[in-house]
Amino acid sequence: MAHVRRTKRRDGTLHERWRFQYVDHLGRRREGTGTTDKRQTEQIARQIEDRERQIRLGVLPVPKKADKPTPFAEIKAKYLEYGNTQGGRKGHAWGKTHARNQEARLSRWERELGLNVVQDLDGSLARVEAILRNMRGELSDKTVNDFAAVLSGFCVWAVDRGYLAENPLRNLKPFRAVAKSKRRALTVDELTRLLEKAPEERRILYMLAACSGFRAEEIRNLTVGHLSHDRTGTFYDAEWTKNRESGFQELPSWLVETLSEHVRSGHARERYERIRIARQSRHDPKATVPDDPLVYVPSHTAREFRKDLRRAAVPEATSEGTAVFHSLRHTFVTLLDQVGASESEQQQLARHAPSNITRRVYSHVEPDRRRQLVEQVGEIVRQALEGRQSGPEDGTRAEPIAVGSEGFDPGVSYDGKVPGSIPAASTNSTSYDDRTRSGRSRPRALASGRVSSPRSAESCSLSL
Repeated sequence: MAHVRRTKRRDGTLHERWRFQYVDHLGRRREGTGTTDKRQTEQIARQIEDRERQIRLGVLPVPKKADKPTPFAEIKAKYLEYGNTQGGRKGHAWGKTHARNQEARLSRWERELGLNVVQDLDGSLARVEAILRNMRGELSDKTVNDFAAVLSGFCVWAVDRGYLAENPLRNLKPFRAVAKSKRRALTVDELTRLLEKAPEERRILYMLAACSGFRAEEIRNLTVGHLSHDRTGTFYDAEWTKNRESGFQELPSWLVETLSEHVRSGHARERYERIRIARQSRHDPKATVPDDPLVYVPSHTAREFRKDLRRAAVPEATSEGTAVFHSLRHTFVTLLDQVGASESEQQQLARHAPSNITRRVYSHVEPDRRRQLVEQVGEIVRQALEGRQSGPEDGTRAEPIAVGSEGFDPGVSYDGKVPGSIPAASTNSTSYDDRTRSGRSRPRALASGRVSSPRSAESCSLSL
């Protein structure tokens, strides 16, 4: 007869999960691991032993691996272990947030479906659809689809490894998810006001995001060692980038110098140290300080960004969409479009996966061309930064110089020196001046405070 028990660790403490014993169809005594609930583990043990008895009597056929009842908790643990080691893109581990969501959502499915053994998923399609419909009352359709994707992904993984004979959710259809709001890019005038009103520790964060398109989590992982003066930019690692590829991101020359001064001041490390001390006083396990942080990134980036928008009198929501921290990435790509970057150049500088094999394999952009583009975008951001810091003596605000207008030279760097001639990378990498003279992709002036062009950011097939 099946029975349950709890085993002890070497230090004498009890394991959280219960163990059970049963006799299989060959008469051998077997052990298995249940859950943290004793009654649930007893139920699992009785189900397994009853099935083994029917096999021994010839009522059921000798099981294959997929037919063997296996505790769901055990398979879930293996799945999470797989994801945290190699389950992400290109064989990398899941990101921290993704791993946390996977575990939380799988645990909810375990409760909602009453999963004792992994075979309980067989024939569960109708129940899963009913639960998803009920979720729509509390969650957005996109989040509901994310819940469905978690369970479907688990089932595919389980089938591939023989824990399930077939995928019970192969016919599950997602809901049509309509975004409640879309993200928008900031205008030059809005960026100017934001940089003026933001505290110093976040001003440099916003400048870096607007000049590189880095996401908040990517900037959080940047260290002093990633910054390169020789190449005028920063390296990034595959472990914490969204596309799981390492590489180098060019930055404007003046921004590299500004970042170097910021590093020498030690403000970022001091800010993290103050947070560490405060968390230690609350016995917070997250009381750690990043190694040599490049800039300080708040733990609640969205909340701090909203505060700075209010200080700068920048509307969070307009007819164009909602302004969030990720809007700085939209601003970066929009400014690239304004200074004449081709779609292939935008994709490379924004670190997007090319949409077809021609651009992915055969399209190349020279480093000098990328350098030219980021210097032009950096000049716009620098003018936005200085437009509020130094204005006319009468107190009025100086209007930013329009891209393509008299007084703006895309070939002039931050110190006013004209660099040498820059070769075109390819026929797709036509210089900005050639585009303007030929009438192709002529950008509108930015002096109006609005970033727009015939090829708006919305028309570009880029997944931001």
